Amino acid sequence: AAAYAQGDAPTRQAAKRALPEVARTTDHLAQFFGYYKNLGGKPGSRGGTAPRTGRGLRSALGSWFLAGEPDAVAFKAVKARRRKTPQGEAFDLRDVLRIAHPVPDTAQRKTLFGWIAGNVSDDEARAELPAIDRFLTAKAVTTVDQAIRVVTQERVPWEFLPDAMLGEPQVWAALVDTVGMTALIRNLARMTRIGALKPMADATGRAVARLTDRDAVLR
Repeated sequence: AAAYAQGDAPTRQAAKRALPEVARTTDHLAQFFGYYKNLGGKPGSRGGTAPRTGRGLRSALGSWFLAGEPDAVAFKAVKARRRKTPQGEAFDLRDVLRIAHPVPDTAQRKTLFGWIAGNVSDDEARAELPAIDRFLTAKAVTTVDQAIRVVTQERVPWEFLPDAMLGEPQVWAALVDTVGMTALIRNLARMTRIGALKPMADATGRAVARLTDRDAVLR
């Protein structure tokens, strides 16, 4: 963000090329957006949180949506569509998409952009993009058994599940085997608090096995 906001033309171009690789998640993109605004972007005359943007910044932001396979971008998008910038301002991918106006290069990506913008129905999006189908399937679960099934069979991340399911010990016991290592570490306190991890429990043993797997930790 500093390089892009305050660098010379070659530096800004280098930052633009690097953005999709550095900002791998929505959280990262929100950090870039907030820091850029703080360092060099001025809010528009009508207020709001969007900075005044030139073609270069729009292109840089748009590159995030165009890097990688459409379904991989869809997975990142549905995992966390709304975040906050480092300044605490709301950050929504829909707003960034409207600022950037990236031109879709495939039918799948066009569907993704339309869905994020609210112009494509859920049914149309899930027919084109497996990540959105998994997300919508997970969001629709209403019982613990359904939640466990989508976790074990669809391998959905915990962020896809409804909030009501995230207080269920059995759901987290299933997630022990499927969440990423970082997510496992971050949620140890939650799993302990709700009783998914307790002395001599099967889930506790499986969590310990993952956390002491040297190759997995190194990866």
